[in-house]
Amino acid sequence: GDRPTFSFIGVALEGDRRTAIFLMEDGQVVIVGVGGALEHQYRVGGIEEAAVTIFDSNGTVRRHELR
Repeated sequence: GDRPTFSFIGVALEGDRRTAIFLMEDGQVVIVGVGGALEHQYRVGGIEEAAVTIFDSNGTVRRHELR
């Protein structure tokens, strides 16, 4: 389905560049920068201090916040 198969679990700083950390359904941890792909249908649009914006292949935007 179109339900994301990942959880947003953190933000890392590499120099002055933020990267978003995701936990995938299979237990794999994936680190993605702005513009990077997450699985096939998702792309990271923006990374804030405690939130990330993700676009899917339909252009739908979702904002995920750290809990």
